[in-house]
Amino acid sequence: MTRAGALVLVLVASGTAAADRPNLRLTHEPPPRHLRMRPRMAAVAKPEPAAKTDTKATDTLAVETPTASDPLLELGSIRDVRRPVSLRFNLGYVVDGTALTGKPNLSQQAVRDFDVARIRAYAVGEGYFSTRGVIAPSLSTYFATRFQFARPTKTFDPSDPNQTRATVGPPVATWFDRSGFEPRAVWVEAKDFLPDARLAPLRVRAGELYVYGPWMLHMYGVNSEWDGKLVRAQVYAGSRVPDYTLAGFFDNKDRAGIGGGALRFDLRALKRPIPFAIGFEALAFTATGADDSNATRHGMLQVDWRPRRDIALIGHVRTLAGELANEHVQLRSRY
Repeated sequence: MTRAGALVLVLVASGTAAADRPNLRLTHEPPPRHLRMRPRMAAVAKPEPAAKTDTKATDTLAVETPTASDPLLELGSIRDVRRPVSLRFNLGYVVDGTALTGKPNLSQQAVRDFDVARIRAYAVGEGYFSTRGVIAPSLSTYFATRFQFARPTKTFDPSDPNQTRATVGPPVATWFDRSGFEPRAVWVEAKDFLPDARLAPLRVRAGELYVYGPWMLHMYGVNSEWDGKLVRAQVYAGSRVPDYTLAGFFDNKDRAGIGGGALRFDLRALKRPIPFAIGFEALAFTATGADDSNATRHGMLQVDWRPRRDIALIGHVRTLAGELANEHVQLRSRY
């Protein structure tokens, strides 16, 4: 073998060995485009060390608002709860259907083809609207409603010689068999509206609202609360809302009147804290109509003992017309 041939073999072998060497360089793939990070809503603004003009200035929250060109401005971003106006609307479409089995119903009567609709479609939804500090800094409003758009199903009654069209029941029982709106909560609240700063814990709410007494109440009326550290007091009065019906405020006049209140002393707010809290609640329903048998009176006593932050012993007693109706003791612990 000549020197030239040997040189060619050496070059080929070296080139093959270089091609077989692994590439140990790190490569980074581009980030996926379909993933988005949540925008940072708030950050604590650091005070400038050189600015010493105002010694009483405090740190404030700086909200980072995405620009119009920011891809994070899309549906699903976190809503800023400090905005003065909030609006939400939900809408759904429902289709109900059934098939007759030929068996009698609970009244032991056979269900005929023209007694109930085989299928029905309707739309349901709910909406919320609230404001805070729009008209006045101390004024808040809230409106919540649910609605249903349903067309009644009508058919000819074969037993009627006049062949008139009659409305038949839906295949699945619902609270409403026609279109309509039903307000769930409509109230106006004033908070921290008095000039004396010592009366700041007082707030007054009026309208159609919910009150948490011995049980949850839905009523038209007024609710006044004092939310202090040592004493919490509540007084409310009104009339019961006719739930599960489209009867409005002026349609149903035979409703029970409601009156009640609550008082709670939290002794842990004293200068020398005592790990006890005592609460009293009272509720009364007035008679509806001429019959006063449905007038009731309720009371509740609750004692809360928390010797440590992660241990609580709660005793609860509720009365009905002066008689014991329910009592229980709870022990809560967290490790």
